[in-house]
Amino acid sequence: IHNDFWRHRPQLRRQGYEGYFGRALDYAHAAVRDHYLALIDETLARYDPDGLELDFLREPYLFSRGREEAGRAILTAWLAEVRQRVRQVEARRGHPIRLGVRTPSRPEVALRFGLEPVAWARQGLVDLIVATPRWATLEYDLPLREWRRLLAGCGVSLLGGLEVNIRPYPG
Repeated sequence: IHNDFWRHRPQLRRQGYEGYFGRALDYAHAAVRDHYLALIDETLARYDPDGLELDFLREPYLFSRGREEAGRAILTAWLAEVRQRVRQVEARRGHPIRLGVRTPSRPEVALRFGLEPVAWARQGLVDLIVATPRWATLEYDLPLREWRRLLAGCGVSLLGGLEVNIRPYPG
């Protein structure tokens, strides 16, 4: 199910992990970021959306082991480029296109993965944050009050996401 970009560039994958977690592409590489920018450009050219969501929760593994903190600045700069491209398309299309991100349910977990959704909101890079539990889990107490406190005055919409693929026991 992987495309040629992934298959033919193993050097762009995350380092320091084995198996599944070592197969994700590492956003520290400009080629990876450019690849995803091209997909975003294609989507914005092909469709006339009211919004675009970047799902950083599937999968949240974006950087090599120990590079997550340094990755925050890289990902924030990349997201600024995405925002700029979305604004250019908004101007051509004549209507707003909201930019949303799907992140781990807890702000501190997002930071550990190299994501800075609160900073993105404060910089005007996103319009919507969807705080969601991780794949195949359920969280009954999403910390939405904490998110609201952190996002106060940003003008972003906050949504709580739920997983539909819940596995309460193995198998």
